[in-house]
Amino acid sequence: KIQATPEFSIQVGKLPTLIGAEYTFTFENLNINRGLLWNQEPAISRGIQVNYAKGPLTISASLNDGYYSDHYSTLSGLVSYAVTPKDTVAVDASGNLDKTSRATFVTPVAQNNGSVWNVSWTHTEDKWLINPYLQYTTTPKDVTFGLPSSASTFGAAVLGKYSFNSLFN
Repeated sequence: KIQATPEFSIQVGKLPTLIGAEYTFTFENLNINRGLLWNQEPAISRGIQVNYAKGPLTISASLNDGYYSDHYSTLSGLVSYAVTPKDTVAVDASGNLDKTSRATFVTPVAQNNGSVWNVSWTHTEDKWLINPYLQYTTTPKDVTFGLPSSASTFGAAVLGKYSFNSLFN
């Protein structure tokens, strides 16, 4: 990571996803079991990411290999805005700009060629954190890759946390 200015940074290498409200590692995640929406999101990818943060606005964009496909044609982005000190709204999206036939257990061909979109809201109030979010995914029809028709999913989740103290929530 290179911190070019207090507001601007560049990251290169293995990158955590910009997509969704659930994280890859259990200790980071509000939902330690993870949800169905998390299963549709890339967890870690390789590539380059630029970040800008000033005041209530944060913007990140990444050119990466999506679902760890080794095909560097996925564009991911995240825009978040702290509406109030207790409320943040975020929109994120990721999609392949090209086509790839790469298909493994880790990199399914449908997700490698598709897109995912999320809208989320985070509210903190005393010991509570509430985080509802909506997700839409789509995969293209491509019979050469074994995808006889296009497909899409729509999902919603509400994550919540109550902190009993600084060590237990």
